[in-house]
Amino acid sequence: MQIPGGRAARAPNGAFPLPESPLKGHVASRGTAPAARIRRRLLTDRTFCYPHFVGNNDKPAANSRAELENRLARVFIEHGYEGASLSRLATASGLGKASLYHHFPGGKAEMASVLLTRAIARLDKTAFSRLTKKQPAPVRLGRFVDAFSSYVDHGERPCLIAVLDHGALRAVHGDTIRRRFLSWGERLAATFEETGMKPRRARRAASDLLAGLYGNLAMARMLDDASLFQRGTRRLKKDLPS
Repeated sequence: MQIPGGRAARAPNGAFPLPESPLKGHVASRGTAPAARIRRRLLTDRTFCYPHFVGNNDKPAANSRAELENRLARVFIEHGYEGASLSRLATASGLGKASLYHHFPGGKAEMASVLLTRAIARLDKTAFSRLTKKQPAPVRLGRFVDAFSSYVDHGERPCLIAVLDHGALRAVHGDTIRRRFLSWGERLAATFEETGMKPRRARRAASDLLAGLYGNLAMARMLDDASLFQRGTRRLKKDLPS
């Protein structure tokens, strides 16, 4: 099949010719501006006339960077870093492997690094930022627990930071994750101190709270029962200083 300009159109994988363009016979002469724009799209955007060619699978391609990252994050959450193969990532994104490398030249390692940075920023904004609000310390602690629960969809979704702190990634990002959690722990401890606790006891309370949240989340994940996290969270809130 010939398209405007005399260049032969090929299928995305280069193996088979594409079907006849629905614009055949309706494209203006080569010299017109609309025709030039259409010609460029025919040559560069295979979804313009052939929307079924959106990747190497039947799932529609992600239409924004945020959606693409969300889809990739779900693969890492479900399969972990080691199990998140490029084939699974490409299938979830609706893009081919080559397109994924266009967005992430460093491959799977870069995807995980980008998602980890995003997850840390989101958890900080969603939950730990509650500790710096101008409210009584007990109120801030309770709202922190509620916000963390919302961040993990009340136990339905693991924390991506914990998921990626394993395997090969641990050697690369382990120090970054550890420093971040130490910083968050200090922020929590300072809030406990505001309730009247001594510094040592406040640090222990902060550590126990984080361990309780992540322990309940791990149990909910292992037993596929989000109610375990929800009940555990209620107990943790009940034990907070008033």
